[in-house]
Amino acid sequence: MALGKLSAFLDSEPVVLVPPDHRLALKDLDNVRVQADDVNTWIRPKPSVKDSLKQYIWDHSQLRSWKVTESRRMGYNDKGVFIHEDHVKRYFGIVRKFASPGLIAAAPEAVPEFRMPADEDRDDRVL
Repeated sequence: MALGKLSAFLDSEPVVLVPPDHRLALKDLDNVRVQADDVNTWIRPKPSVKDSLKQYIWDHSQLRSWKVTESRRMGYNDKGVFIHEDHVKRYFGIVRKFASPGLIAAAPEAVPEFRMPADEDRDDRVL
């Protein structure tokens, strides 16, 4: 996907990777994010991916794997809920500020927040 097209879907907010036991949290489709093809960037899902996720979560979430089409599979494993297409497995997450306390406790942020140490915690020594 070209950067111009991808930028419409990019999201810079912290995302929590949804573990399999919390997969029903993905019913909050407005706050769902999916890994981009590089699996390092979180993006808003395209309408077709959102539709597949909705159908999976509402009708097939008890299945570890569900074949949507010949080229798309939805499912979950120990890491989380995924979409598998074009030989790439991408996971789903929820924007942290919209995640439930239970979900936040169960899953670390997909991209941890960086916090600058307080002055008293800093070690300015040169080794």
